[in-house]
Amino acid sequence: MTDAELLAQVEGAIQAILAGAQSYQIGDRRFTKADLAVLKAWRDELRGRIEASGHTYYKRLPFTFARS
Repeated sequence: MTDAELLAQVEGAIQAILAGAQSYQIGDRRFTKADLAVLKAWRDELRGRIEASGHTYYKRLPFTFARS
């Protein structure tokens, strides 16, 4: 898997957590996604590696704030 592909997955995981999907339960087993701070650090590292390799394109997921 390329850094760009990993970056897309990490950004997707960040979006899922921001949408409230930090953890979930199936039967008697509980699954917890990676800590948001860890994912953000990994995202920043991947962005740096992509930019250092000379590739400037990577997918950024749209982010919007909900208004109350």
